[in-house]
Amino acid sequence: MSVAVRAFLKSSLAWLALLGLTSQSLGYLLISLSLPRLPAVLTSMILLSQPVMTVALSIVLLREAPSPTQLVGVALVIGGIAIATLAGRAPAPSPQASGAPAGS
Repeated sequence: MSVAVRAFLKSSLAWLALLGLTSQSLGYLLISLSLPRLPAVLTSMILLSQPVMTVALSIVLLREAPSPTQLVGVALVIGGIAIATLAGRAPAPSPQASGAPAGS
C-alpha cells in the first residue's frame, strides 16, 4: 500500500471516529438527558420524527430522490404521529351525555 493511500485511510478513519463521537454519542447523550425532563408523548414524537427529517434533509441538502418504500415509511410515520396527536385531543364526554343530572 502506498504512503498516500495509507494517509488517506488514516484521515478517513479519523473523520469517521469524529462523526461517531459527535453525532451518535452526543446525540444519544442529549436524548438521555432530555428524557426525564420532557413529557413522554413529546419525546416519543420527536424520536419518531427523526427518520422523516432524515429523508427531508437528504432531499434538500443532498438532492437525493427517496425510493417509494422510503416515502411509504414517511407517510406511515406521519400518519402514526397524527393519529397519536388527535387521539390525545379527544373531547371529554359532557356530564349531560353520560345521563348524570346536571346539578349533582
